[in-house]
Amino acid sequence: MFRRDKKLANIHEIREALAKVQIWRRAPSLPIFCPICDAPEFKIVDRSARPYAEWYAVSCGHCGIDDAISIPLCPQMNSGN
Repeated sequence: MFRRDKKLANIHEIREALAKVQIWRRAPSLPIFCPICDAPEFKIVDRSARPYAEWYAVSCGHCGIDDAISIPLCPQMNSGN
């Protein structure tokens, strides 16, 4: 199953990929299964620019997904005191 479109196609796929990112963050040494094709070739690279955003590059060698997910983080507001 190799996809022509290498991007996550809809909000369902993005949510599934984010769930896999959460699993990976808790146990980075475990194999992560692709949310699209369920192959154990899902790779996640943390490219975050904290405290501004979390960025994750995600890819799968089996189905061809190669995308990035950005999660903007709310900056802390100074109280002005």
